[in-house]
Amino acid sequence: MLLIAEITLSNEEDAEAFADFMRDEYIPAVHKGPTRAGQVGGLELLRSRGETDHTFLWLVRWGGLPPGPEFNPSVDDEAVREKFEAFGASMTPRVAWSEVAAWPE
Repeated sequence: MLLIAEITLSNEEDAEAFADFMRDEYIPAVHKGPTRAGQVGGLELLRSRGETDHTFLWLVRWGGLPPGPEFNPSVDDEAVREKFEAFGASMTPRVAWSEVAAWPE
């Protein structure tokens, strides 16, 4: 299952610093081991280009029970969670997608 959410920063925020933070601190801090509900199988952050470069897509590959729309993989480090919140990012509720076909297989 692929969970997709859109993250938007205000134009006053540093989108490059946010991308660096997500890559260097947030993604490594996400709990990747099994839980009672499932397990994270992959994480990706995509950034829009052009005039909307303060918009990101957050992709979470999830194996397990279908989570609710507000689900976000657990981050055990309180300092990392607080730093994410300090960016003032707004996240749309997640939408769950299931792969039905792919190339290459």
